[in-house]
Amino acid sequence: MNQQKISAPRLAPDLPAGDLADLCDEAFIQNVHIQAQQISEQNFSGVYFKGVQFDHVTFDQINFERFEMQDVICNHCTFLNSEMIEASFKRVTFIDCKLTGSNFASAVFNEISLINCKADYLSLADSRLRRVAFRQTNLSELDFSEVNWQALSFDECDLSRANFMHTPLKALDFSHNETSGISYSLDLLRGMIISPQQALDLAMALGVTVKDNLED
Repeated sequence: MNQQKISAPRLAPDLPAGDLADLCDEAFIQNVHIQAQQISEQNFSGVYFKGVQFDHVTFDQINFERFEMQDVICNHCTFLNSEMIEASFKRVTFIDCKLTGSNFASAVFNEISLINCKADYLSLADSRLRRVAFRQTNLSELDFSEVNWQALSFDECDLSRANFMHTPLKALDFSHNETSGISYSLDLLRGMIISPQQALDLAMALGVTVKDNLED
């Protein structure tokens, strides 16, 4: 598996404790360590997190408009059913996070890692991804339609029933992932990398009969 080389978030040492109690529109929160806090079912605009480490923080059913994260680590955090449409993420790492049902449509991702996350029903439709890695992550029912990507990798992920329609797949390696029920655009399959079993599954999905041995 060809692992992407992704720059780690740039965090200052010995970050002081931070607080989300007064989170508001246009908030700029920088160089803090925020732990064990919860914000749910609220709307915010123009929030910018930079140089922040989050541990066990909950952002469930949050609508972030004009949202940015740069040089951020999210560890054991949840973003369930949250809206971050057209958000910007740069050098962000998600570790053991829950992002089920969240909407990152039309977002921009640059040097991002998701490691051992639960992100089923995640939407990345119409997003732009540069140097992004998904590892040991549940991405079942993922919406990855019309995505513009460069230097992307999936490693030991569950991509079952994911939607890759209208997304070019040339040089994208699916061979170490669960891919049952994936939707593709047939004209954009050329050059994708799959395992022999996945090739057989694809052929069957296309109505092709595969024989192990030719009869005389």
